[in-house]
Amino acid sequence: MSNKPVEYLSFGGGPPSVALMILNAWGEITPKADLVVFADTGAEKGKTYELLNQYQNWPKKWDLSSLRRRRQMLLLTDETLSTP
Repeated sequence: MSNKPVEYLSFGGGPPSVALMILNAWGEITPKADLVVFADTGAEKGKTYELLNQYQNWPKKWDLSSLRRRRQMLLLTDETLSTP
C-alpha cells in the first residue's frame, strides 16, 4: 500500500473547471490529478448538468478517475437545528 497522497481536481462543471482539467491532463498544471471530483449539490443550473454530461467521459481519455457525489438537500428548520 502506498503512502502517496491522492491528488484530486475539484470540478465545478463550468468553463474554468474544464480549462483546469485540460491543462492538468496536459501537464501544464501540477501536480497531476489522480481523481476528478464533482460535488453535486442537486441544485445546479440546468446548463451545468448539460455540460457535465458532455464532459463525463473526458477524465477517462486522460487516465483519470472521476467521482460524482450528490448530497441530499436538508431543509433547515428549528427542529433540525436543535437536534444534537
